[in-house]
Amino acid sequence: MKIALSIAGSDSGAGAGIQADLKMFSALGVYGCTAITAITAQNTKQVAEIFEISPLMVEQQIRSIMMDMRPNAIKIGMVYSTPIIDTVYLSLKKTSKIPIVLDPILAAGTGAKLLRTEAYKSFVSKLIPLSTLITPNRMEAEKLADIVIKTENDAIEAARKINKLGAENVIVKGGRFGSAHVTDLLLYSKGDIMKFTNPVLKIKEIHGSGCNFSSAVTAYLAKGVALTEACKIANEYVHIAIRNAVTIGRGLPIANPLSIIYRDSS
Repeated sequence: MKIALSIAGSDSGAGAGIQADLKMFSALGVYGCTAITAITAQNTKQVAEIFEISPLMVEQQIRSIMMDMRPNAIKIGMVYSTPIIDTVYLSLKKTSKIPIVLDPILAAGTGAKLLRTEAYKSFVSKLIPLSTLITPNRMEAEKLADIVIKTENDAIEAARKINKLGAENVIVKGGRFGSAHVTDLLLYSKGDIMKFTNPVLKIKEIHGSGCNFSSAVTAYLAKGVALTEACKIANEYVHIAIRNAVTIGRGLPIANPLSIIYRDSS
């Protein structure tokens, strides 16, 4: 069985973070391991509290997995602070043969900041160059590229700017350019562009879709799927997870990567 490691925060509401990653890894037939960077007290409406795990403990979690259960692919999600970023960087900087998917989690869908302001520069300078693929949504891409994305060409320009920050491949997600479709734009292979388009769903906002996508790509890369194909089928799978979102609490609906399994269980 192939192994994927998620280095990310814990979501007590289980809609995003480590919990969402483990659901997606399991749904796609990959064994999921974790290194938890922070514990959040959150639900579908808010992030009430964040407790940062010590850098030493983060390092030990990563080392324990790498020594005994070496992953076939790695996802990096919420890292929160400069000490955590430094620890993740030092732990992974020599793992050049393992694909790394970086999900630049800057804030929660409910608005809470999940990366400290003073940690942003370290995130850009240390983690982006480590990544085989970085997966920003439109707002994250605007921040990373320092441009406003209004058109498809803007999204392509943003991807190119992020690529120059050191990311090997870049996918800018969630572009709506005056149409009834949402387009993800993948910049890969020295400047080539690939588009993935889905019809807009009648869901204003959803919790966990970004985590679902980055962990799906990680799972497919762990199974040896080529990057472009991994992005394509992850896009298709997550569209199904969003279409089958569940309303558990009184806030945002949650993307559901296990919808097929839930159906079979019923």
